[in-house]
Amino acid sequence: MTAAISTLRRGYRLIARTCPAHSGLHAADLVIEKAGRAPETFAALDYCFDDEPALRYATCWGRTWVELNAEVCVTRQRRDTQGQTTENRMRDVPHIEPSSYIHAEQRLRFLARDAQNPCAAIVYWLGATEPSRESSFFDAMQKFGALMQLVLPDERPGVFVKREAVQSVTDFGTVKRLVFRDGSALDVRYAGPCSDLCDE
Repeated sequence: MTAAISTLRRGYRLIARTCPAHSGLHAADLVIEKAGRAPETFAALDYCFDDEPALRYATCWGRTWVELNAEVCVTRQRRDTQGQTTENRMRDVPHIEPSSYIHAEQRLRFLARDAQNPCAAIVYWLGATEPSRESSFFDAMQKFGALMQLVLPDERPGVFVKREAVQSVTDFGTVKRLVFRDGSALDVRYAGPCSDLCDE
């Protein structure tokens, strides 16, 4: 069964939707509409354990998206008045210096959304103590290939793990501890078998 909620934000209509997905989780989907523009569609932004938090997450994500893009539009309008020509793109976000993608698939541990900027990604690497940032979460997802989307123990959604980086999994019931090839670990909420998360 699909649930939906519609809100307005600075002239944009945010239509958050959710429906049951795999493992009993609820996908947080979003459509952003504005008069005179093609709709922006975001499927499965993250997964939650119920439809209400999924709708809240999608709506909050949409509000952040609107604020970011509204600021970009205002900045570009100011530049245009100064004689500079720019191209308006709905998906523009403030520039963040990208990290190197050389051998990225072999080095990646997992991705997470930037809490301060949901359009961006925090990238955790094997053997690195500090993560890097990518300006586009969607581009990072495509460049890093197939990832496992998992939920944290406190039910916060949004980590995307590289299966090949997982060396072993410890079973604590509904919580699984992923041990990566560099010795680091990450606890996730997952009721399925450990074999789903690692080829031991």
